[in-house]
Amino acid sequence: MLHLNLPKAKIFIKVVLPAFVVILTSSCATVFNKKFGKTEIHTSETVNYVYEGDTLINKVNAPFTIYRKKEKEPFDILLFNETESRQLSIDSKVNWMYWGNATSYLFLGFLVDEISKRKFTYPKKVYVDLSQNQISYLPYIPMNPILIDKKNKISFNLLSFSGLYHPRIEFSFQRLHGERFATQISYSHILSNESNYARNAKGYKLGIEEKYFIRNADDYRIYTSLVFEFLRKNHEDSFEFLIPDNTPDNIFDNDRSSQIVAIEKRFISLTPRVGFEKYLTQRLVFDTYFGVGLRYRKVRLPGTDKSNLFPNNRESYWGNYRYDSNKPDDKFAINFDLNFRIGWTF
Repeated sequence: MLHLNLPKAKIFIKVVLPAFVVILTSSCATVFNKKFGKTEIHTSETVNYVYEGDTLINKVNAPFTIYRKKEKEPFDILLFNETESRQLSIDSKVNWMYWGNATSYLFLGFLVDEISKRKFTYPKKVYVDLSQNQISYLPYIPMNPILIDKKNKISFNLLSFSGLYHPRIEFSFQRLHGERFATQISYSHILSNESNYARNAKGYKLGIEEKYFIRNADDYRIYTSLVFEFLRKNHEDSFEFLIPDNTPDNIFDNDRSSQIVAIEKRFISLTPRVGFEKYLTQRLVFDTYFGVGLRYRKVRLPGTDKSNLFPNNRESYWGNYRYDSNKPDDKFAINFDLNFRIGWTF
C-alpha cells in the first residue's frame, strides 16, 4: 500500500517543481526580479505627500521612498505645498531581464514570467519639476547642471596600448553642443612590438565621432554615436615563398624560403556605437562603448611577388589569423568596437 507524505508532497509541488521549471526555462525575470521594489520621489521644491490615504508632512526637501509590490498597474501619489498641487500616476514597465527569455528552451521562460507576474518593475527614482507642466515626471534624476556646464573633455583610451593587432596610444578631445550633442576627435600613435602584427610598426589612426545623448541622468549619460576612422600602419612580418624547381620531370618538387617583408595597411571604417559615460567625480569621467560597423581594408606587400606566396600552416583549428591579417587584400569587412576611456572635463 502506497503512503503519500502530504507535507512533503506540498513542498515538492509548491517549491521544488516550480524551481525546476524556472531553471529549465531560464525565466530571467522570475529568478532575478525581486517581488517588491522601492521608488524614490525627488522634487524641485519642498512638498508634502499623500500616498494610499496617508499624509506625510515634509519640512525639508528630502526624497519620499515608496516600497511596493511590482505590478502592471500604476500607483498614484499626490504632491502638494502652499502654492502647488500635483497628482502623479507612476507607470510600471517590463523589466529588461524579461527579454532574456528569448534564449530559453522553446521560449518557455516568457510563459513562466507571465505566470509569476514578475516581469514588471517601477522606476527606482522619479523626479518632478514643479515648474514644468508639460512633463508629469521623469523616471530618473536629471544631470546636475554643473556637470553639463563643463563643455570640454580630454580622454585617454585605457586598453588601446595592449591591443594585439594595432597597439597604440590614443587620446581624444570632446566638445559638447548644448545638452544632447557632442563632437569627439581622436588621434592614435601606433606602437611597435615583437608580435606578428606590429613588428617595427609605424603609423597613426584618426577618428571623428558625432554623439547624441539619449539620457543625461544624475551622474551618467547614455549615448549613441557614429564614428568615422582612418588607420595608416606599416609594419613587417615573415612570409614563406615558393622556389619553383624548373626540372621538367619533377614539377611538384618546390622548395620554400622565409623572408621578412614590409606590409602596408590602410583601413577606413564607419561604425555606429552605443556608449555609457559615468561621472566618478565632477571632472573625472569613465566612458565605455560598443559598436558594430563596416570597414574597408587594403593590405599591400610592396616590392614582393605575390604569385609565389605560400600560405603558412594553420595556427589553430579556426584558421591562420596571422596569414589572413597580413596577406595582400582589398575588401570590406565587419568592424567590432569595444573599449574604455577615462576622461577629464573642463
